[in-house]
Amino acid sequence: MKPFSFAPVDFAADFGEHGYAHIKQGVSKEFLLFAKDQLAKCRLSGQNELSANEIKNKKKQYLFELPENANFLGELTTAIGTVAGLPVAQMTLSERHIKVYEDCAFSMPRLHKDCVASQVAVGIPLEQGIEARLVLLTGTARRVNCLDSAIYGPRPIERAGGLARWYVEDGEDAEAGELGGDRALIELDVRPGDVVMFEGSSIYHERLYGAKSAVLYLKFNAMRLDHLTEDPSTVTQRQKGLELLEQRNDEQLLESIVEVSPRLRRVSRHYTRQNWTSVLQAYVSGEKEFAISDDDLHLLFALEGCRTVRDVLTGLGVIEDQLMSHVPRIRRLGKLGGIDLLR
Repeated sequence: MKPFSFAPVDFAADFGEHGYAHIKQGVSKEFLLFAKDQLAKCRLSGQNELSANEIKNKKKQYLFELPENANFLGELTTAIGTVAGLPVAQMTLSERHIKVYEDCAFSMPRLHKDCVASQVAVGIPLEQGIEARLVLLTGTARRVNCLDSAIYGPRPIERAGGLARWYVEDGEDAEAGELGGDRALIELDVRPGDVVMFEGSSIYHERLYGAKSAVLYLKFNAMRLDHLTEDPSTVTQRQKGLELLEQRNDEQLLESIVEVSPRLRRVSRHYTRQNWTSVLQAYVSGEKEFAISDDDLHLLFALEGCRTVRDVLTGLGVIEDQLMSHVPRIRRLGKLGGIDLLR
């Protein structure tokens, strides 16, 4: 089963210039039928419902199960990476949800930017409400949302001539000001069979008049971020990493290839009331937050790409005679989920 019926390279220039691409009838018929069938099963049985992600009086969400075809995910990420101009080898699937909009869904909700892991959002409508439109504010307010949760900003204040005007209130976003006008606002009539790709973490967007609509959203990034643990490779990588930690002695660990875990959401520095002592804490999806040292933080900063533990430590100025003394903290970061051993 192929996900799309278009040549990705044909839309790369448009995406690069505007930050989005609307590809009419770009979804393969087989995949569209597969997704619609899964939507019907979710509605009938409630399977894969993500109750914690439900937004009352707006939409329900279901985890989308990918086709079992071994080549499907590779073809999907290659297509998205090619259109978006991102390195395909680093593409990570950070979300795969079917979103079903309630019949009573508010017609003009506040716009939002997705979390940082949604470098590219891909929307595939499965059912379309009569007036449903996807709004993208592409001409202004384009700073990336660096948080691991969505931010909400513009409020609609009027709708005339088919276009809305929007305002970002002071204190909600640093990009305060009126964002109306043809230059800033794009409204897309994205129908079943179409696919739309846009920069989800940097473009304010929302579905207007979404009642009675259902959309498959797939979100990607080339930063190796998977805070929801929805990329099938993330769990496999974690399991393999834990096995390698158990199997390898300290010398072998120094030659192991490591990367920052896709599940590492953020590192925060807190100042406590005990003499305002600073404490660093790492937050990994599915794990309890844990304290790290400044040396650990510098190690995480240095883990660009996939390198051996030895190379990373040497790059941080650790001399040969001291390498072994750093192995225990490498093991600790691995066991707690901050880093993963790849091979």
